[in-house]
Amino acid sequence: MAVLEHGLLKVEIKYFDGYEQNYSLEFSFDSRPLINPEVIGEGFGGYDNKGDLISVFEVALANDSPNLWKSGWSDLILEIRPFHKLGWKDQKEGFRAVPEYEESLKKVDQLRVELGGKIPDDKFELTFFVEAHGLKIPYPRDTCFQGEYVALRIIVIRKDLQHFMNTLKQEYEQYLKSVEKRV
Repeated sequence: MAVLEHGLLKVEIKYFDGYEQNYSLEFSFDSRPLINPEVIGEGFGGYDNKGDLISVFEVALANDSPNLWKSGWSDLILEIRPFHKLGWKDQKEGFRAVPEYEESLKKVDQLRVELGGKIPDDKFELTFFVEAHGLKIPYPRDTCFQGEYVALRIIVIRKDLQHFMNTLKQEYEQYLKSVEKRV
């Protein structure tokens, strides 16, 4: 299971050999489910038959660019943004940095140049959007897939996101091996 943590917030993704689903996604806070199991049932999951979910992480980390992934029926959307590029220093109006902050940004930018553009502590913002249709709530089923989402946002550093992606890749490779054995 690939685990991404920040403080007490945790996101877990696990691949498995299933018929309608091959990954599960769980959110927790302080080791307790963030979305009530009575609401989401057995956990949220979907089907990723090409490893597209992993490539979203790869592209975001390699290019330091925003990236978006949608599951097959768009019941899960993942958005990744390099926070160090889209954070406070891009605010144009209404923000006035103190001189110490501006000086620290210059030092970070200088370090970024020295390290070839990537710093292990660069921050990335991940937002997971779960379609409300997938939740077990009194929700009119005739209005399914209306674009109403529950969202979870987590900010992590590059080295943790890289580790998460590598673990997720290993999970996916094990999943592929289990499918090969079955066929």
